[in-house]
Amino acid sequence: MVSVKKIVMVTLVAVTMLGLGGLFPHAEASKLDEVQSRGCLLVGTTGDYKPMSYLNRETGRYEGFDTEASELLAQSLGVQVKFIPTTWSTLTADTLAGKFDIAMCGITRTLAREQKMAQSNGYLVFGKTILCRKDDAKKFKTLADMNKKDVRVMVNPGGTNEKFALANLPDCTLIVHQQNAEIPGLIAEGKADIMITETMEARRYVRDNAKLAAPLIEEPFTKNNFGILMQQGDMAAAKPILADIIANGLSPKGERLALQDDLDANFNATTENGKESIFEVQFSVGANNNGNYGFLLNYPHNTGPGGCCGFYQPSYELVNSFQVDENGLPYLEGEYRNKKSVTERVTDYDYISKNDKTIAVDPRLDFAVGRMEIPYKDWGLPANDWVRNVSSGGVFLPKKHVYSKAEQDAGLAGSTYSSGWAPGSAMNLQYLCLRDCKLLYAECLANDGELSAAMQQVNDIRERAAKPDNIIYLEDGTPAANYLVKPYPSSHAAFSNKETCIKAIHMERKLELAMEGQRFFDLVRWGGDYMNKELTAYINYEKQYLTKFYGVSAPIASKTIFPIPETEIQTAGNDENGQAYLVQNDAWK
Repeated sequence: MVSVKKIVMVTLVAVTMLGLGGLFPHAEASKLDEVQSRGCLLVGTTGDYKPMSYLNRETGRYEGFDTEASELLAQSLGVQVKFIPTTWSTLTADTLAGKFDIAMCGITRTLAREQKMAQSNGYLVFGKTILCRKDDAKKFKTLADMNKKDVRVMVNPGGTNEKFALANLPDCTLIVHQQNAEIPGLIAEGKADIMITETMEARRYVRDNAKLAAPLIEEPFTKNNFGILMQQGDMAAAKPILADIIANGLSPKGERLALQDDLDANFNATTENGKESIFEVQFSVGANNNGNYGFLLNYPHNTGPGGCCGFYQPSYELVNSFQVDENGLPYLEGEYRNKKSVTERVTDYDYISKNDKTIAVDPRLDFAVGRMEIPYKDWGLPANDWVRNVSSGGVFLPKKHVYSKAEQDAGLAGSTYSSGWAPGSAMNLQYLCLRDCKLLYAECLANDGELSAAMQQVNDIRERAAKPDNIIYLEDGTPAANYLVKPYPSSHAAFSNKETCIKAIHMERKLELAMEGQRFFDLVRWGGDYMNKELTAYINYEKQYLTKFYGVSAPIASKTIFPIPETEIQTAGNDENGQAYLVQNDAWK
C-alpha cells in the first residue's frame, strides 16, 4: 500500500498545482522541511466533530478518523503530532495566520474556503442531514416540515451547519450552541428538536445514543467532500515533492510507480490500483451497494452500456483537439479549429455521424471519446440511440469511466446495484496518478526554464500513447481510424522556447486527461486571461455545430471566476473583528 505520506503529500501537491495553494507557503523553503526540522506537525482541530475529530474529555486526548490520519501522517514524516485547538468561527483566520500546518477535523470543501486557502481533493463524501429524537423521526421528512417557528433547530456557530440553517430554514427557531459535541445530547434531552449535521456525524451519534435518530441519512440535502485545509503554496515547493514521487513513489499495491502500457488499465475494475495509481477512491458492487454512484447519469443512453443517461457528452472542440500534423504532433496554436472536423453529423447514413479517416488523429481520441463506427471497448460498435441528444449535445459519447462487458460478466458492474438510475460499477476513481504528476512536474520544470527535462516528461506520456495496446482495431484487423502520435523531437521549439514549451504541456494535459474532470481546474489556475481565450475559442467553435451556442459569449477575463452568491455573503456573517468572512470578487461588485 502506498504510504500515508505519499497519499497526503501528493494530494497537497496536486492542490498546490491547481493554484489553490498547498502545504507550502514559501518558495524558498518547503513546508515539509520546516515540519521535519521542527520535529512536530501542527494540526488544527475543533475537537467537536464525531467521528472525524473530537476531544475525549475523560482522557484529554483527541480521537476520530481525522485524528488518526494526522497521527499516521506525522509518523510517516518521522515527527510528532501536536493538535492546535481552533473553532469553526476562527478556523479561516487561524489557518491564514499559520497557527498550524494543516487542519483536519471534518472540514467541508467550499468555494469560500478555496478562494482564501488551499483544500485537498475530497477524501470522504457526505451531506447535510438532521438528527432528532427517535420519537420525532416521522415528523421531519422535508425542509418544509422543519421550517416552522415551533421547530427548534440547534447548530454550532460559524460553520456550514449554521449557514445551511440560515439559508434553508429562515422561519424556524434557530438556536446557536457553542459546543457542537454537546448538541446531540441536548436534542436527546428535548432542549431542541433538530440538529443540522453531516451524515458521518449523524451515524456516530445515533450509534452512541439510543434516543436519537437520523431519518434522512440516506437522502441528505446536500452532497460534499471533506478536505484538508492549508495555506496557499507555489510551484517551487511542489517541484521536489513531485520529483520524489516520480522517482520513488509506490502504487497502492506497493509497486514502483510507472506508466501502464495499456491506457485502459487505469479505467477497468479488473486492473484497479495498478502501477500508475497513487490514490484511488475504492468502489465495489454487491454487499454495500456502493457502486460508483457519481457516474450513473453519464453512461451512454438507451441500449448502450448502463442504459442511462447520456449527460456527459464530449464537445466537438475537444474531439478535434486530437488532430495531429504530418509529424504526429498536436496543433499548439489551435489550427485544428480552422480545419475540417474529424467527425461530422450526417442524416443520409446508417449512423448519426461519419468519421473522416483521411484526417490523422492521436489514438487517445478513441480511448477518451466514443464515436460511431469505432469499437466501444468490448461492446461492439455504438448505436445511434446511445447518444441522448444530438441537437443539443452533439454526436459523441463518454468512454473512459464506462465499464466494459468483461467487467459486467465478472460481476463488477450490473444490475446488482439497483438504487440508482443505472447499474453500479466497481471501477475506482483515480484522484491521483502518475500521468497527472508527470505533467504537473513538467510545468514546474518549464517554469524554471528546464525545457528539455520538461519535454521529456511530456514525451514519456506521448510514447505510451503510441504503444500498440492503445490502438483500436476493427474486426478485420485494420486500425479504426488514421492514428498517428509521436514524441516531440529535440529540434522542436518546445525544447528551446519557454512559451512554446508551456503550450505543449497545456495541450498534453488536455489530451491525456480528457474527460477526467481536470480541464476546468487547469483553466482556473492558468488564469483569467487564458481561460477567457480558451472559452471564447470553444464557444465559437461549437457554434458551428450546436445551435444552443448561437447567443453565447465567453465571460470577460475578470469574470471567469464565478461570483460568490450574495446569500452566502449575507449568511456567513462577520468575524470577531466585525469584518465580513466573505467579500465579493472585485469584478462582480
